[in-house]
Amino acid sequence: LLHIRDDTGVLADALVDKYLADADMTNFTSMTPGLTDMLGVLFLKSAGYETVRLNSLHNPDSYWYAFNYEGRNSLYIYLFAGNYPPIPHGVCHADEMIYLFIYPFPSDPPFLDEREKDLSLKMIQVWTNFAIYGNPTPEGVELLDGLPKFLPYSRENEAYMDIDCVWESKIDYTKTYTVAVDDARNGYIPCRCTAEPDPDVCE
Repeated sequence: LLHIRDDTGVLADALVDKYLADADMTNFTSMTPGLTDMLGVLFLKSAGYETVRLNSLHNPDSYWYAFNYEGRNSLYIYLFAGNYPPIPHGVCHADEMIYLFIYPFPSDPPFLDEREKDLSLKMIQVWTNFAIYGNPTPEGVELLDGLPKFLPYSRENEAYMDIDCVWESKIDYTKTYTVAVDDARNGYIPCRCTAEPDPDVCE
């Protein structure tokens, strides 16, 4: 998997301890949260985060975000073209592209509903601001309602923007490295951003 020799088994033990400690190793469903976290960190999260950490040493205008909006549609259905793995899709890598470009989906409506349009407009404003000013939420630019200021990332403040139903500036992205395991352990069901969220699930 990692192309790293692990003759002593120390690395394997560390990964199991961090991601699969609560799992029944004979039950794939029980292992799914830990595998989701582990693969997400190894293939996407850690490398991207290390990039912004290094970039921030040379550029004080470095910004980091986590896209956690679980909408009606996902690029998951295109990535696997109907041959879906036996796990719920959650938020897929690159799902933010749905709200920046036009993707037809077999949903009703096939494009964006009102809640998704609101997210899309905010993302377009932030991406456009960054392209023009080098800052997603620069001074002197009127921001859409519900769009907080992006704080630049530094190793001292470790700020990032959590993009979900509500946008929120948070600290320490590495806390997301075990989000699926933490949710499973705490009995938390992530809120899907539907037009009428379930009040028993969504705060």
